[in-house]
Amino acid sequence: MLAGVPHFPMLQWLVAMSLVHGGKRYEALRVLQAPPEPTPTISGQACRFVRLALEGHVDEAEACFDPDLLSRARNVEFWCMWVSECYALIGRQDPAIDWMEAAFQKGFWNYPYVARHSTTLRLLDGDPRFVALLGRMKTAWEGFVP
Repeated sequence: MLAGVPHFPMLQWLVAMSLVHGGKRYEALRVLQAPPEPTPTISGQACRFVRLALEGHVDEAEACFDPDLLSRARNVEFWCMWVSECYALIGRQDPAIDWMEAAFQKGFWNYPYVARHSTTLRLLDGDPRFVALLGRMKTAWEGFVP
């Protein structure tokens, strides 16, 4: 799928997560095969996290995020959302909701994506904190989109 495209973790993330959301996990794994080594970017680490999670290496996936990089990731709404999706994918509801809350506070208000399109974030359904966050996100989205 990415033949001829140089290693670019942000593109790999977008393609792989689109495949995950479409139920094509095997294809997502193929997109995420390179590079297996740690990378110094949040997108690279998120790619590695998802690859390890899809392979069933949950503990290793969770350990691949660099704490210093995570602290900087809290400053960017879409990075917060990516980290939230990673934690949701492995069933870690509390950090997933905390990171989605951070994404929302930074301006990520894409209610349709969170409520309908992200199969990873849908794994948080039923958690009262997530339900409340979705309500606030819906209100923000409706006030933003005419």
